[in-house]
Amino acid sequence: MSRVAIISSNLTAVDLTAPRPGRGAADAARLAELAAALAAVDHEVRLYARGPAGPATALADGVTLVAVPTPPAGQVEAVVAGWLAAHWSAGAWVPDVVHALGGPAGRAAVGPAHDCGATVVQSVYGLATPDGAARGRVSRTVGRLADRVVVSSQAECETLVGWGVPRGHVSVVPPGVDPVRFHPAGPVAPRGVDTPRLLVVGRPGADHGHADLAAALRWIPAAECVAVGAEGEDARWLETVARAAGVEDRFVALPAVPPGDLPAWYRSADLVLCPSRTMGRHAPALEAMASGVPVVATAVGGLADAVVDGLTGDLVPAGAPRALGAAARRLLRDDVRRMAYATAGLDRARHCYSWSRCATQLAGVYAQAAGRRSTVDA
Repeated sequence: MSRVAIISSNLTAVDLTAPRPGRGAADAARLAELAAALAAVDHEVRLYARGPAGPATALADGVTLVAVPTPPAGQVEAVVAGWLAAHWSAGAWVPDVVHALGGPAGRAAVGPAHDCGATVVQSVYGLATPDGAARGRVSRTVGRLADRVVVSSQAECETLVGWGVPRGHVSVVPPGVDPVRFHPAGPVAPRGVDTPRLLVVGRPGADHGHADLAAALRWIPAAECVAVGAEGEDARWLETVARAAGVEDRFVALPAVPPGDLPAWYRSADLVLCPSRTMGRHAPALEAMASGVPVVATAVGGLADAVVDGLTGDLVPAGAPRALGAAARRLLRDDVRRMAYATAGLDRARHCYSWSRCATQLAGVYAQAAGRRSTVDA
């Protein structure tokens, strides 16, 4: 049994123990699902996230949450590094593998991890539009310090390779989706009987394609679009975008919903649209497919990996509202194709994107990284 420490850059202990509707809740649910899957393949997992000091909390069999005291602004990496070093040097629980989620977690954890003899695996995200400084930080972290780098899509792998990270140093491990939460049968969110419903899930933004989606509605007459995850300034921005496109009466902005309520919204949709312009995340497409709902997505990032064009959904160019609208309109008019996409997508989500498969792939990455480190140390 290997001991795996997973260090989160963004989530808090509260996100993992008492999630509230908001942007962190869905990510926390996915991290908890991944940790449970790793425990199921014979790993002892500890999740480290910011929060008030206190005793470790058992989240599931083989999964424990440890709160890292929240450091002062501007001192995050140094303070977290010092805390981890002291925590692991005490010797009560020393990891074999440290898996850092995001650059800040990696930069804080790499020194303490190597000091206690642990292998370092670094997951990197958000590689679509980094500035020069961000590119330098990513390159230093993944190129020189980690024993292995994990990305979730082939596009992200190519980005890192283009920055000089050796291809053999990078592993592509897509995320999973929970078939217990996301499946075709179950409660359905309220909706009109005669109006086709389109659904988009996630934080609104220009790079996320919501403006393109609003423009695309002009080519999808009579359909409504529900955007789940629009809060505060983002919701006001989305309302402005919909008004400018002349579709404000058919574009409904909703705040984030609790993770347990999200499947009902997927089931309420005739189509799920994933209009990202950059490194599209897998999650909305996979959750839709697992819920038995066909997908129209842009051919970027993880979306291009998850959706098989013409088999489990339709892929369209990013930043092309007319193409997005035309694809959605065709599917709304073709019940047979929608059913075929839904069936194939459900099968693909269950067999290719289970958390069990993800955990098995990560276990292989951990073993490869440990082997590489042993060779280097020798």
